[in-house]
Amino acid sequence: MNIRQTLLAGSVALALASLTACGSTPPAATAAPAPAAVQQTSAAQAASAAYDFDMDVFHPVVARNGMVATEQELASQIGLDILKAGGNAVDAAVGIGFALAVALPNAGNLGGGGFMMVHDAKTGKSVALDFREVAPIKATRDMYLDAKGNVVDGKSLYTHYAVGVPGTVAGMEHALKSWGTLPLSRVIAPAIELADKGFPVSETLAKILQQEKKNMGNWPATQAIFWKNGEPLKVGDPLVQKDLAQSMRLIGQQGARAFYEGDIAQKIAAEMAPQAGALTLQDLREYKVAERVPTRGTYRGYEIVTMPPPSSGGPHLVQILNMLEPLPLAQWGPNSAQTIHYMAESMKLAYADRAEYLGDPDFVKIPLKGLTSKHYAASLAKGIDANTARSGKSIKPGQPQPYESDQTTHYSVVDKAGNAVAVTYTLNTNFGSGIVAKGTGILLNNEMDDFSAKPGVANAYGLVGGDANAVAAKKRPLSSMTPTLVLKDGKPTLVTGSPGGARIITTVLQTVVNTIDFGMNPAEAAAAPRVHHQWTPDELRVEKGLSPDTIALLKQRGHNIAVKPSMGRTQTIQIRGGALYGYSDPRNPDGKTLGY
Repeated sequence: MNIRQTLLAGSVALALASLTACGSTPPAATAAPAPAAVQQTSAAQAASAAYDFDMDVFHPVVARNGMVATEQELASQIGLDILKAGGNAVDAAVGIGFALAVALPNAGNLGGGGFMMVHDAKTGKSVALDFREVAPIKATRDMYLDAKGNVVDGKSLYTHYAVGVPGTVAGMEHALKSWGTLPLSRVIAPAIELADKGFPVSETLAKILQQEKKNMGNWPATQAIFWKNGEPLKVGDPLVQKDLAQSMRLIGQQGARAFYEGDIAQKIAAEMAPQAGALTLQDLREYKVAERVPTRGTYRGYEIVTMPPPSSGGPHLVQILNMLEPLPLAQWGPNSAQTIHYMAESMKLAYADRAEYLGDPDFVKIPLKGLTSKHYAASLAKGIDANTARSGKSIKPGQPQPYESDQTTHYSVVDKAGNAVAVTYTLNTNFGSGIVAKGTGILLNNEMDDFSAKPGVANAYGLVGGDANAVAAKKRPLSSMTPTLVLKDGKPTLVTGSPGGARIITTVLQTVVNTIDFGMNPAEAAAAPRVHHQWTPDELRVEKGLSPDTIALLKQRGHNIAVKPSMGRTQTIQIRGGALYGYSDPRNPDGKTLGY
């Protein structure tokens, strides 16, 4: 009953009561006359249609010739300038990679590593480039345990033993030589200038510096760059990085050899030398980039092309999508209790498998074909109860074998020829180990924490692992990084990825689902509240913004709801109708998508 009907009924009741009190018999009630049909002239109808024509609430950036989406506007501008100057998507991606090392020092890096997905429009081929860090030669399985077999608190995070052999510089050079068109000296030049001249610290960076004050304050070479008057730099303070500029200048002149054999390598080795068993000059000299075959899957007529192991992101993205594909998600709606329930239950099953099977494919046999099999997904999905959440303790890793037949940043680039690049690279946590190799300006990663220091003991992101991801010399630690391309008829329609540690996989998952199932543009997909479940801890983590009704329905089904800080910072480009639509996640106000 609407408000008008309610008021009318109340008036009739009062009139009846009044007549009854007077001893009179009320006349028979008569129905209210039906309202006359509303008419509208054709001109009024046209005016209305012209006024209310757009269904979008959030609007992406739109361009025709090229687009970049990164977490830092200064880096985005550098990437766009390279595209406008005639460079292709890989040229721009490499330029952005070096620029982020300057402008986003908590995640952009030279002293870390990562993954790159490249789609070559001319050949139609997609390649997965692995420039992940590797464990030093002297690394051992129990290097983070004390004499009693317990994990030494912080050793894999904030000491020289946390540092894996960096791969970023080698990866960037390899990509440029393989698919780029410009010389390294050209694409690195803007980053050198930015480091030399400096830029004002943003509010976002100032907050992160303050948050990491305790760790970074332990290292004089780090303080020399990021401190002023005994405190971390504040909003508006200039961040000038002369040593980093000189390191990049050497790389521009000599290539990656400067980092792995030359003056930079010598300084990194000198930094590590006092710590027996840590990274050495030999480790740097022997580092190798790997080109890998992408992990592929299909979802509702689209092809998912994503990162293979040692990324767990690609395999489990495909695995979860396989479990969701038979479900009528579009009918259920975005972030409905039904959609979230099935999504969370699928996430649990995938993360249980992650803990058991995923690691460096050069060291362990991974049942990749089984994990990404639609038949295996169907067998797992049979265990999902439509009305009740399963306890994490009741879920064990599945049996994919019969079906065999991380602080991080992401950026995306598309050029006018249709080449597409998705890059996710990292130092691991904010500013990595916090250690700057003296004289280089280069922050060193703490990627060794991504190994399983001891079975059953969680890393910084709450992830547990087993033997497949145990520490070993020259082994690459497992990663959640998930740079992803979505293709239709062999051509990219979506380029996306995100930072966020354990939440990367589920953030990319929801970006893909929001786009394909719910028809969202990149801005809408980024703005939607996110959820995450990683099997252990047994909690359904959600961002603020879900309706209380939805949360209540999820709790009724047995989900342990935990409202926690925001998850992921996607950088997404969509290609449709001959145009590019891009958006930088609003969770990081420093991000910017630019196109022309």
